[in-house]
Amino acid sequence: MVAGIRAWVCFVTALFSLLWGGVVCPPALPRRNLAPPEAEALAFPLDGYQQAAFLHPVWEGSIAYQESVIPLESRDGGMPDIPLLYDADEILSVRSNDLQTEYVQGVDYALADGKLRILDGAIPRVPHMKLYPLAEIEVQPGALLFPGGGESPYIYCQGGMEIPQMQLSVTYRHSDAYRGQIPLRQGSRLPKTLAKLEAGEPLRILFYGDSITVGAQSSGWCGEAPFVPAYYDLVAAGLQAQYQSAVAVINPAVSGTASAWGAENAQELAADQHPDLAVIAFGMNDGSIRIPPAVYFWNTLRILSRIRAANPDCEFVLVATTVPNPAAPGFCGTQDAFRPWLWRLAQRGTAVADMTQTHRNLLERKRFEDMTSNNVNHPNDYLARIQAQVILETLLP
Repeated sequence: MVAGIRAWVCFVTALFSLLWGGVVCPPALPRRNLAPPEAEALAFPLDGYQQAAFLHPVWEGSIAYQESVIPLESRDGGMPDIPLLYDADEILSVRSNDLQTEYVQGVDYALADGKLRILDGAIPRVPHMKLYPLAEIEVQPGALLFPGGGESPYIYCQGGMEIPQMQLSVTYRHSDAYRGQIPLRQGSRLPKTLAKLEAGEPLRILFYGDSITVGAQSSGWCGEAPFVPAYYDLVAAGLQAQYQSAVAVINPAVSGTASAWGAENAQELAADQHPDLAVIAFGMNDGSIRIPPAVYFWNTLRILSRIRAANPDCEFVLVATTVPNPAAPGFCGTQDAFRPWLWRLAQRGTAVADMTQTHRNLLERKRFEDMTSNNVNHPNDYLARIQAQVILETLLP
């Protein structure tokens, strides 16, 4: 009874603050015109998962480590050159997704005007109709066909490692700067979290969300090479590497859920865990079922209020979701519209990890198929590790 009253008081107080205390809108960040990066030596081995390499922010440095691409043929059977996040000056390595097979430059691939060109060598090509069938086909267990649109009447979706195993891992040098927006550092909004980390005190982090936060389909979660941990474990590993704190991860995330489910179960699954920091990451499924942004905001506010009532010292990181495959109309909806509503909650005690903005920036350079594990709405290891990088950058002072 007392906890319920406290939650209601927190909720009303937060709502009053938002309506009458001013609104924080998404920051109109200019694109960072970073100076060209200085040349650097290859710092990590490339034949397996290296934590430091995977946590190295993609917006920094002159070497792009283990960037994922898929050798996807065009609809007419051609093999177009594959765009990369940067214009490559020198390709250092092209490997299979499990990092165990290294391909030969000049035989299997080449550099062509800053892009990756697949030659008639040993790299398996992916027929366009594998991911975008023109007719309804029978699929294996674990796979689904969804309605597409336009020239892609169907979209192939697979829940395991089949699609990531089609992808390649590319490491290359570049001299151009990152063209996107650098995630905003908001550690000043999270003083209690930073104080614990800087003092070397234990930190309990709750990750609460949908299947992306469950970890689907990171290779480590699937139990297959290259065994990259899910993004929440990467966040914990990054904090432990930077500070001396022992970071405990609490993860009650459930696949297929949306913010309404999160609000309904917030007491038992979130508040009763008494976290020091709560990372709230709903939105992908809300967008797919076209939940109005105001309802999503309301549900998020209910989650925060319930947790804060049980632990007034808890601080929050709100993750603006990645976006689904634009060729999948049944999954595209209101995801982009949630971002400004989350920024309304950015204030002392609450920060926003803007993966919507970051994913949109990546998609200006790379194809959706290069960064997905199921071809619809799940990130692969590359995009999941960027989500970890964005959260870690958000926590910086």
